[in-house]
Amino acid sequence: MSVPIGMLYRYHRFTGKLM
Repeated sequence: MSVPIGMLYRYHRFTGKLM
């Protein structure tokens, strides 16, 4: 995985909160 899991998790959480 090129992208760190922490970054992906943070992005996923951000998108979930925004929606």
